[in-house]
Amino acid sequence: MMKVLMLCDQRSEELGLKAVMEEFLSTHETESLVFDYSKVKPCVGCYRCWIKTPGICIHQEDKTNEVCAKIVNCDAVMILNEITYGGYSADIKAFLDRMIPNLSPYFEIIKKEMRHKRRYSRYPDWLTVGYGDSSEEEKRIYSELNYRNALNVRPKNYGALTVKDKAELKQAKDQVLSLLKEESR
Repeated sequence: MMKVLMLCDQRSEELGLKAVMEEFLSTHETESLVFDYSKVKPCVGCYRCWIKTPGICIHQEDKTNEVCAKIVNCDAVMILNEITYGGYSADIKAFLDRMIPNLSPYFEIIKKEMRHKRRYSRYPDWLTVGYGDSSEEEKRIYSELNYRNALNVRPKNYGALTVKDKAELKQAKDQVLSLLKEESR
């Protein structure tokens, strides 16, 4: 059984999108976490998580270190968030900014591009689902942003979907599940 960690913004829960995704993932071992940006300490850019306490952020008062460990120990990460000007919602962005302990401070060239070296030997598959009434340009930017972010962890499987609402998400079920098939791992 695949172990899936779903990271959601608050609005996805309010709109019922989180419940739809949980239904899709019912055949997998799934943990859903809802982020509230006001409860996630911002990264202070001290780089201690890279050098002095490798893999561990100095902020201990929120659950970010625990979530970073869960990410490395799961098979797939699913991010469900409202597209905001082509980017992440504030709730998800707050967490992703704090995910840098999972990367190495050192770099390497891969396919003629500079990437962070991997801190760990294995990273989960990465799927993002952006929702909202976004323009085609915002959807394109969102997909490109997610692709570029996924490059640093180099997952075996990667995907970014955009949907307008709960009805479109239900129609995208096959696309979501196709990225989680055991045989693609």
